Amino acid sequence: MYEGEVTAHILAISDAGALVPMCAWCGRVRIDDNWVEPPQAALDAIDVRTSVSHTICPDCAAKHTARPAS
Repeated sequence: MYEGEVTAHILAISDAGALVPMCAWCGRVRIDDNWVEPPQAALDAIDVRTSVSHTICPDCAAKHTARPAS
């Protein structure tokens, strides 16, 4: 996905009143089941405090919730 496409998706989600799912650990956003790095311009264009819902991406979930073998 290109930077312009990611920005357009983030703006469309926010403009529709929906929340943008963002990984609380790495900061990537979920767009169409893909986790991508959001361009700073996209984040600057929305009110992050009210437009973002923090979650955890599969990569961070695997990394941060892995339990040591016993």
